[in-house]
Amino acid sequence: MLFRSYPTVEPPTFQIRGADHHGGYVSTGDLLDMVKSAPGGTVWYTLDGSDPRVPGSSAGTPSGLTLVAENAAKRAMVPAAALDDAWRGGADFDDSSWLSGSGGIGYERSTGYEQFFGINIQATMYSRNASCYIRIPFDVTADDLAELSSLTLSVRYDDGFVAYLNGSEVARANFAGEPAWNSRAVASHSDAEATNLEAFPISEHIDKLQVGRNILAIHGLNESTTSSDFLISAELTAGAEDAEVSTPSGVSTTAVRYADPPTLNASVRVKARVLSGTTWSALHDVVFAVGPVAESLRISEILYHPADTGNPDDPNAEFIELTNIGAEIINLSLVRFTKGIDFTFPSLELAPGGHCLLVKDVAAFEARYSPALPVAGQYAGSLSNAGERIELRDALGRVIHSFRYDDDWYKATDGAGFSLTVVDPAAGEPNALDDPSFWLPSSQPGGSPGTRDG
Repeated sequence: MLFRSYPTVEPPTFQIRGADHHGGYVSTGDLLDMVKSAPGGTVWYTLDGSDPRVPGSSAGTPSGLTLVAENAAKRAMVPAAALDDAWRGGADFDDSSWLSGSGGIGYERSTGYEQFFGINIQATMYSRNASCYIRIPFDVTADDLAELSSLTLSVRYDDGFVAYLNGSEVARANFAGEPAWNSRAVASHSDAEATNLEAFPISEHIDKLQVGRNILAIHGLNESTTSSDFLISAELTAGAEDAEVSTPSGVSTTAVRYADPPTLNASVRVKARVLSGTTWSALHDVVFAVGPVAESLRISEILYHPADTGNPDDPNAEFIELTNIGAEIINLSLVRFTKGIDFTFPSLELAPGGHCLLVKDVAAFEARYSPALPVAGQYAGSLSNAGERIELRDALGRVIHSFRYDDDWYKATDGAGFSLTVVDPAAGEPNALDDPSFWLPSSQPGGSPGTRDG
């Protein structure tokens, strides 16, 4: 058979102030070093969330033969009691009653993981069990097995897992001890890290492979039964000795050759690879949240029910106002609303005491108020006239605000054209805005977008 493999090229590591930094919170102005693990090769990176490698080009690592692709057919179930360990592979097991599909397995009660899973298990997992069983069948030929010299399991996971190859454990993350049918992960795995395809070298387990049908089984683990999301998506790749190396495609037009460390002045998603000769490394994909955004950004005014005129065709001038209560400039890049409305901020600086506005309809808002006001963008969705939950998160998914407003709080804000204004955005717990005492109707109809209400 024709078999191609690739020499391993390690992805670059990220460092800030001389220490390894795998994404997370950093200070404004920090320099991001990208370090190769071996001499030779070139680091290429992007700051816009795109891949520095041309889509569709050969990855070059972990290896050349994909035994299990992320979109492989698989079955999954959330156990309601203990099962025979045969579900892990290595023995006959009937999984015909399990959910079947392709892609990852998971659920998302907000937004973030939907693109990674093809089997949605929210109905059977949420508030029922923190464990999920997954079985992925695949075949290996005698020729393949004779040539294999390396094996890598790569997993996107929230929050942990234990993996088995034909019944034998080969890898685990965020779990200790012997797993039971209702086990939980011992730690959380942040949303930003969970979407990375993390590689687990398991070459010492090549002898677990067999000619013909094999089973990769994964015990997926959430940290709690009421976690807002869950994700397991895996691929299994193998390499062979003395195999030919294919020529990958070129560098993406959005990529930058690393020479000097970029300065982090705004939250950003960084993707980087090493290109050595004709071989690409795996992708290093992380998010850096820059500056005290979660500590400083607050919602200060909401016009959820503009004045009723009786004309259903009237344009909607509703808005949300945000302000910076901190002592330094913050950049709102990648801050996003995940409930109530849908909007992700671009790179936008907000000075101390400054305001910015998100609106339902830019044209309607500017016609009602002024084109000179600090409108940051137009959101998707609408603010409910009856009240609803609003959720605002920073670049790493940390909750800044999560509260519910109610149309019963003040009659003036429910169709009379007055807005809800926060009495003091800098006072109290940001998630205490469920309490109407933190709010007052605006001092005049239409509110005071872009300025502090009188």
